Amino acid sequence: MADGLGNLALLVTTEHSYLMVSLIDKLAERRIRTVSVDADIASIFQSKEKANVILVYVDQTPIGDEVLVFLRDRADTGNIPIILLGDKYNIEAVQKSISKDFIDSIFFRPINVDEVAAHVQAIIKARNASVKKKILVVDDSADTLKKIKEWLQGKYQVIVAKSGTMAIKYLTMEIPDLILLDYEMPVLNGKQVLEMIRSEKDFETIPIMFLTSCNDRNVVMDIAKLKPEGYLLKTMDPEQIIAQVDTFFAEKKAEKL
Repeated sequence: MADGLGNLALLVTTEHSYLMVSLIDKLAERRIRTVSVDADIASIFQSKEKANVILVYVDQTPIGDEVLVFLRDRADTGNIPIILLGDKYNIEAVQKSISKDFIDSIFFRPINVDEVAAHVQAIIKARNASVKKKILVVDDSADTLKKIKEWLQGKYQVIVAKSGTMAIKYLTMEIPDLILLDYEMPVLNGKQVLEMIRSEKDFETIPIMFLTSCNDRNVVMDIAKLKPEGYLLKTMDPEQIIAQVDTFFAEKKAEKL
């Protein structure tokens, strides 16, 4: 449902004022949930839920450049629009650190919270109408990453990572809808990466499917013991891989009905 409570606005604020409380209430009336965090890296980092839009409220207290760069990177990684709210002078300072490419709109004081809430709702509806599921593909083979991205990117947003370490680093910024994880990798193999992901509360529910080039019965049994969502053979035809990914998401959608 396009305007369901699953839709999330991340509010980054320098001041928890009555104005921001009113805005949160107005968003809730439109069935949009808001997570409010302080304008510091630690607070923003701890909020790992998928936001449809980032609201940045800066009034009398400016936001540090390092925080703004962190916000910009998060917006870039998740393709998330930013809305600026507050004092004109401080917003102009924010614009020096956050490129206009990431800024959807600006609301200077005095702020009409009804107008802002309506705009946020419109953004979320538009994003939900066009959003693609996000898949993180982890493999030490550049050729495999290239091929799988080419096969899936018509239907899905595909992000690639050349190692388990890179995958874990990506997860600290953005949570994908599915991970396709190479089972045989140097340094950190697929089993170790899966165990690391499952050991973190913020990551433990991310669906994982293994990629493997080996169809040996013992390997398949070892994979099954780890209880992934499934596994894909790298030797499969592109159409088969796409079909299995499509089936996975179709079954997940059916579970929510």
